[in-house]
Amino acid sequence: MNSMGRHSYFAFGLRLSSNIPLHWLGPECAAGEQPGVLIDCFDLDEASMDVQRGELLYESKLQFGGIPYYVLHRTDRGDMFSYCDDVHILLESNRITAYTTEKERYRILQSRLLSCVIAYWLEQRGVSMLHASSIKVGEGAVGFLADSGMGKSTMAAHFVARGNEMLSDDLLACRVVDQRAEALPMFSSLRLYPAQVERFFGATEGIETVQPYEDKLRLDGGAHGYGRFCGVAQKLSCLYFLERVHDAERPVEILPVGPATAIQNLTYHSFITLVAWATGMTALRFSALTEIANCVPVCRIVYRSGFENLEAVYDALSQDVERVAIARSVSYG
Repeated sequence: MNSMGRHSYFAFGLRLSSNIPLHWLGPECAAGEQPGVLIDCFDLDEASMDVQRGELLYESKLQFGGIPYYVLHRTDRGDMFSYCDDVHILLESNRITAYTTEKERYRILQSRLLSCVIAYWLEQRGVSMLHASSIKVGEGAVGFLADSGMGKSTMAAHFVARGNEMLSDDLLACRVVDQRAEALPMFSSLRLYPAQVERFFGATEGIETVQPYEDKLRLDGGAHGYGRFCGVAQKLSCLYFLERVHDAERPVEILPVGPATAIQNLTYHSFITLVAWATGMTALRFSALTEIANCVPVCRIVYRSGFENLEAVYDALSQDVERVAIARSVSYG
């Protein structure tokens, strides 16, 4: 923590300064240049939330006891997420302010802040947020895209267990700079069910859940021994749509996806899709995803279901990344 009583981190390609510790973001970094975003948390009982709510932008389809999990309002200061348990998070141009009724609710706050809230804030600034996991392979990064429960985190965990560095799990931030797509490091955390943790990393004792009401565990990387984390933006080498099958004789196949299908699938696997549509960000998102599809090879990878088949996927994907790198060097040479 710096002399001003704040905590500094680097994530999403940004320097963040927070008035509370955000341990999900990993080790703190030295305070230096002007932060890209300030994050502040205040107790709702002590702080005056001086915000005038205006237009209702979005209401979550997920409900608890008939109450939407969250709603998104436009206010006189910026857009604000209000959750069903009195957590409110206000987004301004260079500041994110959270108001909560319990000072010790930081785990819940982090799970929300570092999910749809930061995704929405970054999308407004032209960063594409994909429902994907990302791993450093070779001289760049690859992204794994799939529906929920279809193996993104499992695939990432296998690569991490094999020694590859992780950039992100479940949420991939990417952007195009000078006609080159980049994968941005998020934070050093894998989200796995207990059986997956035991398979890849051993015992589950002492590992916190992602949320109090979830079974998934959150595994810190680096110092806690759950693999290595890459904290530097990487060239995005390839995006893979995962497709598991139950055919015991099926070999691993990597099949290229055409541009139109690639854009369609990237749109489908984007994060906060309904929020983006409700708030008028669809055109901006489509333009950004089209840029990415024009820069990055997009493929389907079809493989047999089961932990025991992941090593064959690892070998095939590693070879494919090398093939793509050679093809690019020839075309640019």
